[in-house]
Amino acid sequence: MSWKVTLRNFVPSPPKVSKNTGGFRLALPADENDLFEKLNKNGILSSSVTRLLRQMRGFRNILVHEYASVDDELVFKYGKTRLGDFEKIRKQILDVLRRPGNKRGKR
Repeated sequence: MSWKVTLRNFVPSPPKVSKNTGGFRLALPADENDLFEKLNKNGILSSSVTRLLRQMRGFRNILVHEYASVDDELVFKYGKTRLGDFEKIRKQILDVLRRPGNKRGKR
């Protein structure tokens, strides 16, 4: 799987969601940064994970839209050193889904 596909799927464009998403009442986001900010302000994402998602979004945009020439060494470096970022985000999302009262977190 390529980095483009991985990042595009992990940091998607703003979703078309209802105002009631999984028990959290959020206004619809205007764009990705607005989505991250709303999730942070509502205690769903920490400031550090919000920052990670913004960085991933920027990197994804460079790879997917080719805003700049891509440095293969930088992509390789991120692949070797930043994979733990995905785990931090995954863990935080699972923690939120498992909160008491969240119907989606129960299986």
